[in-house]
Amino acid sequence: MADDPFAPLKTWVQEQASMLSWQDLLTQAQEMRSHWQATTGDILEADAPSGAQDGDWSPWHLINHAGAWLENATNALDRSTQDQSTDLGSDQAFYQDSPSFDEASQRVGTQLDRFVAQVEACASGVGVDVIVTHRRLGELNPREYAVFTMWHVNDHEKQIREMRS
Repeated sequence: MADDPFAPLKTWVQEQASMLSWQDLLTQAQEMRSHWQATTGDILEADAPSGAQDGDWSPWHLINHAGAWLENATNALDRSTQDQSTDLGSDQAFYQDSPSFDEASQRVGTQLDRFVAQVEACASGVGVDVIVTHRRLGELNPREYAVFTMWHVNDHEKQIREMRS
């Protein structure tokens, strides 16, 4: 049986989450939002062609993906504050309606704001038995899932920065 390629990431996520309070996570979520906005705020639609997600990604693909990802993550954290576990299953990797560049950008902005607000809401209390099940990382507590979400979005923000340089 092959080693799980996601095991090191899950271990890192768990270690980070064990060291961070929800207030620390809120600060990181606010920073993530600021970095995303600074990186993507002046991208033009001409620089971010849309199209099928089966080849090289443009900034549009990354923006579309980040918006869908953040929406799922925020919804899972919202359920966590209601003491409800979530199995994300295959989760939504992209918005299926292939939004325009402007629409995808607006959705990410909305979802970044929702995510920050939801991390703040989690600071008020999340049940100890609440689990968010991710298709690759398995079971995570809400704090771990918040860490993983921010790592994921920050990684895509870095990709966009690299594309633009």
